[in-house]
Amino acid sequence: MPAAQPSRSSVSNVIGAIVAAGFQPGAVRVHPDGSFSVDVAGNSNEAPSGHPNATNGHGNNADADDAPTWEDGL
Repeated sequence: MPAAQPSRSSVSNVIGAIVAAGFQPGAVRVHPDGSFSVDVAGNSNEAPSGHPNATNGHGNNADADDAPTWEDGL
């Protein structure tokens, strides 16, 4: 019996989500049980873009008060 394989669309969806999140996909690893994982390329020690010193797009520093909440309709 041949080994299980992930579908092309599931791998494509995961890679698309990684790119949409602003990351660069790296190696795709298919495991013996047919599951798969996708490595994220780049420096894993790099601070995320939402670090406390990020600006909020209005020229001033973002802080916790600028974070969206459930009450904002998210």
